[in-house]
Amino acid sequence: MYKPDRKQMIWTIIDAMQHGRMPSQSLSGRFLCFYTIDEHDCLVFNVEKFQYVERANPYFVWFEKDNKETISVPLSMLEDASLFELYTVYK
Repeated sequence: MYKPDRKQMIWTIIDAMQHGRMPSQSLSGRFLCFYTIDEHDCLVFNVEKFQYVERANPYFVWFEKDNKETISVPLSMLEDASLFELYTVYK
């Protein structure tokens, strides 16, 4: 089975956003993984509830934390499997 690299997946999602293509299925409420950088410049692995991909540059991905607070991260900070999940619904 063909699996694109990270760059191809990111550009496919961005292309879908730019051209208004809606995802083939909803991932809203699914838990996806991403990385953040803490105050010591270390990568921190996070798992939060996916909300949506912002439809304008710089294409942040929004998540809802347990306390209903929202957090956004750049598309490039998604973990490989989570990025592939987004890619499969936006391709």
